[in-house]
Amino acid sequence: MNKIIISGYIGRDPEVKYLPSGDPVANFSLGVSRPKTKNNDNPGTDWLRVVAFGKVCDTISNYFAKGTGLIVEGHIRTNTYEAQDGTKRNSTEVIMDRFEFLPRSTRDREQTKSETFDEEPLVPPILSGEDEVPF
Repeated sequence: MNKIIISGYIGRDPEVKYLPSGDPVANFSLGVSRPKTKNNDNPGTDWLRVVAFGKVCDTISNYFAKGTGLIVEGHIRTNTYEAQDGTKRNSTEVIMDRFEFLPRSTRDREQTKSETFDEEPLVPPILSGEDEVPF
């Protein structure tokens, strides 16, 4: 089984291009923190190339940007290519099947609290008695 689930933050704005068939393909790098160990408090970050195809590219171009936190589910694909100097090279990428946005940071939530709206809530209040059930 070839399956990977990673969480991290986008390192640069995604790039969306189109294949000769007209289908969109999106590329971005995701910074994934290495786990801390007993001897290393700052183990570093791995930068993984993520590729997505199809309709999700519209979402990527409209809502993904540098710093966006994501959980990406997909599979790994390796490619072999010839470099300009004639040597064979390998590359590894994550082909995205699904994603979820990571919860925003506490600082972002505090800023959002200060930007509250005086509109009525979209969700109706919970009913308190059995006689008040609407169905």
